[in-house]
Amino acid sequence: MIKFLNLIDTLTVAIPKKIKYNYCVKHLENGLGFNEVGDLKKAKNVLICLHGLGGSKDMSYVVSMTNSFIDELKDEGCVIAPDMPGVGDSVNTDYIWGIQESVADIHINEVIEYIKNNNPDAKIYAVGFSGGAGSLISYLTDDGKIIKNSLKDKLSY
Repeated sequence: MIKFLNLIDTLTVAIPKKIKYNYCVKHLENGLGFNEVGDLKKAKNVLICLHGLGGSKDMSYVVSMTNSFIDELKDEGCVIAPDMPGVGDSVNTDYIWGIQESVADIHINEVIEYIKNNNPDAKIYAVGFSGGAGSLISYLTDDGKIIKNSLKDKLSY
C-alpha cells in the first residue's frame, strides 16, 4: 500500500499545474473562452487542445500538452485551448457541451476561423482528450468518413 501511495504522490508532482509560458484568456463573440499561449500572429504551427467532458482548459493534461508543444516549437508555436460551452471561462450557457454533438462542431469551427483570421498561413493541428476527442472525431467525420476535401484549407494532416 505504501508503494502505491508513493507512486501516486510521484505522478501528482510530475504533472504540471500551471502553464509555464505567457498566455492570456480571450473570448470569441459567442462567449467561448480560451487560453491563447504563444504569439498567434507569428506562429507557424497552432495546436487546438480540447479538454474532456467535465474538464476545462486548465486541466493538468491540457496544461501538460500546452507546455510540451511550446517547449518543442518555441516562438513558432501557439496553443489555443478553449473551454467548451458551459464550463470554465465560457460565458455562453445557452448550449451545454456534450449534449449536442453539433454544438462542439460549431465551436471548433469558430476556433479555426479565429486562428485563420489572425494567421492565415499557420498550420493548424488538433488534439482532444476523452469527450474532446469525441468532439474532434465528430467534427472531422461525416457518417464515419473523413471529410478530407472540406478540411484541406482548415487543418494540416
